[in-house]
Amino acid sequence: MFEKHHRLLLRYGLGPLVLMVALLLKEWTGAAFSGQGAFLLLFVPVLISAWRGGPGPALITTFLAAAASDYFFLPPLHSFGRFDRSTLTQFSLFILEGIAISFLAAAVHSSKRRVDRTAPSEK
Repeated sequence: MFEKHHRLLLRYGLGPLVLMVALLLKEWTGAAFSGQGAFLLLFVPVLISAWRGGPGPALITTFLAAAASDYFFLPPLHSFGRFDRSTLTQFSLFILEGIAISFLAAAVHSSKRRVDRTAPSEK
């Protein structure tokens, strides 16, 4: 029972943890990632979450990353959802790309499970 909860925590917790590290890195580097680079570095947590956890954790990480980027890096700072046309396009593309990554992760995880089921077990 403990192992099942541990695996679930790892699947769903890794993405937000890596996201926090990416956000701290973005904040630490400051102006290098402002403006056009608001979503730079935020694909890494989504990819890691998809690779390790699958589509569900990747979707959660995508939406957390979008919300955090909106709040911390997109003008006006420390508010949600006030976009000009260019920012709305960037924001929407980031979410669509995160969803695509999630669906690709689902396909990879499905293929892996299918191979694991059909492959003869080695002893």
